[in-house]
Amino acid sequence: MKIEKIHHVAYRCVDAKATVEFYKKVLNMDLLGAIAEDRVPSTKAPDPYMHIFLDAGNGNILAFFELPNSPPMGRDPNTPEWTQHIAFQVKTSPSSRKPGRARKLPASTSSASPTTPSSSPSTFAIRAATASRSRPGPPRRTRSTA
Repeated sequence: MKIEKIHHVAYRCVDAKATVEFYKKVLNMDLLGAIAEDRVPSTKAPDPYMHIFLDAGNGNILAFFELPNSPPMGRDPNTPEWTQHIAFQVKTSPSSRKPGRARKLPASTSSASPTTPSSSPSTFAIRAATASRSRPGPPRRTRSTA
């Protein structure tokens, strides 16, 4: 068996609606679908959730779970903060801001940090941060260019 592509990668979010709005506004990702259930499909255990799927382009899907009855989310304490992130290569336009300047977005318990791979014209990295309030807004974003 050979993998053709990754269907989707899923992360946890605190607020599915705010997450969809953030990724639409900042990276123009459309909502492909959402699943809301009261039970875990594999175990049938009662645990409501919302599972959303965003179009990340080129057949890539970015998904999130909102788990309202689970304890607050945080980082894996055994893994360095700088390794827990997702990075997107994006196209820039002549009207883009100057390289290295971050656009101010609402503060949240997530943060973004620039990455600069040498072959990438513009990369966004978004890192999850430890929750410090119960209902955070969308993550902040930082842009960098190589």
